[in-house]
Amino acid sequence: MMSKIPFLYDYVMANIVLPNALKPELAVINYYHSLHSNKLRAKNLFDGQDTLKNDTAMTFIFDNSLGSWATSNSGTNFSNPCFKSYFDYFEDSLHFGKRNFSKYVYPIQVTPHFEQFTGFYDNGSKLNGEFFWKHMSKEALTDVRKGRALIILDYLQENTISKKSLEKLHEAIEIGGLPKNSVIFVFNSFNAEDIYKSWFAEEDRWLEMKTLPFVTTAISSHYKLNLGRYIDDLTFVSLKNKLRKHKFIFQTRRARGHRLALLCELFQQNLLREADWSFLEMPTMFPVKQIENEYNFKIESKTVDELRLLLPKSLESEPAANSGNVTGWDIHPDAFKNSYFNLCTESIVTNDFQSVTEKVYKPIINFQPFIFFAAPGSLALLQKIGFKTFSPWINEDYDSEPDLKLRSSMIVKEVQRLCAMTHEELHHWYWQMEEILIHNRNHLLNFHVDNDMNKDFFKYLFERLK
Repeated sequence: MMSKIPFLYDYVMANIVLPNALKPELAVINYYHSLHSNKLRAKNLFDGQDTLKNDTAMTFIFDNSLGSWATSNSGTNFSNPCFKSYFDYFEDSLHFGKRNFSKYVYPIQVTPHFEQFTGFYDNGSKLNGEFFWKHMSKEALTDVRKGRALIILDYLQENTISKKSLEKLHEAIEIGGLPKNSVIFVFNSFNAEDIYKSWFAEEDRWLEMKTLPFVTTAISSHYKLNLGRYIDDLTFVSLKNKLRKHKFIFQTRRARGHRLALLCELFQQNLLREADWSFLEMPTMFPVKQIENEYNFKIESKTVDELRLLLPKSLESEPAANSGNVTGWDIHPDAFKNSYFNLCTESIVTNDFQSVTEKVYKPIINFQPFIFFAAPGSLALLQKIGFKTFSPWINEDYDSEPDLKLRSSMIVKEVQRLCAMTHEELHHWYWQMEEILIHNRNHLLNFHVDNDMNKDFFKYLFERLK
């Protein structure tokens, strides 16, 4: 029988469990809302509050003084079914639930607007001084200060944080009178503990930094439960005798700087003619000088003028897609059936923290090799957690190149080399990697079931709750 871990909340209503460390005003409004609604918890009144735009009910009422506190739609990522083989998740109100446990978890799912969460915001702002612990219940604060509860800061969907942000968090913890190590910061990075220890001497560490591969685990579980949405084994084998229309996929939702630079260079080199490609967000500008300075791509004005006429653009298999109606979980298998390799771009390409997000798992679940424009060492990280990459079929030297200009150039050159092949040559090239493609897909589908990194974290948490 698995051990039970209590995750307890200040506000538990008939149909809504509100996130912890929430402004009391929001809790009151949701209480009245819950009396007149049968909507599920993911449909509570302040969904969308962390956009900081005056286009939701809550931001209209509170303006920018609302801030971005704990996320509103799920309580904590620990409730995700991907962890059900590791522990028994127990959720209840703090006041009643703690009666059956000597120690409990007080979870707070932190938004990416980290400076607001810590309470150190712009000078003169109403949010400055709104430390996260000010919105915890007195009962929870007392229990934490007396060692009867642990705060878990759930940052599991993010893959980077600055040293300055952690310094502010330390300061907020100290001001709040919270004991050292009563706060556990859980992060979707594979080397977060090492970086934290390198940044702060032992006497300066106000929290426990822990690694948990949530994104990979959650995607593994999600794919296992939704196999019908992706290329299945039989379809994969049936494609052996069919030449594919496109040589590669280049799929983009958000117009981040490195993606825009890559788009311009691929277009200028006429490589997008060989691709099924998308760029769903219209860039507000094309920073040609910046692209040249950071990536060493010399983009002509003609390239920019022609691209403006094409954007935004969706994949052939998802003509109705736009930046507002797709998510990181969306996959259209037809695009993968009709192309040979994937040019995959991470959210950020310079990062001290080792991490991968959902982007690279789309080609993996659909039996496709990939070139990965990410931070250096990302392919090595995938290998470390059990996946195989594609050398010598793909020159992967770019993964160990720290210089962004050189790494960008190496990636484009490899795309050029592969696109110089005929479709017949690429077809043969692709099927030489069949065993790797099958291994990667199977490894991804089973990652969530019996993973040592997950087991190590929950073993640690069980010990802390004794």
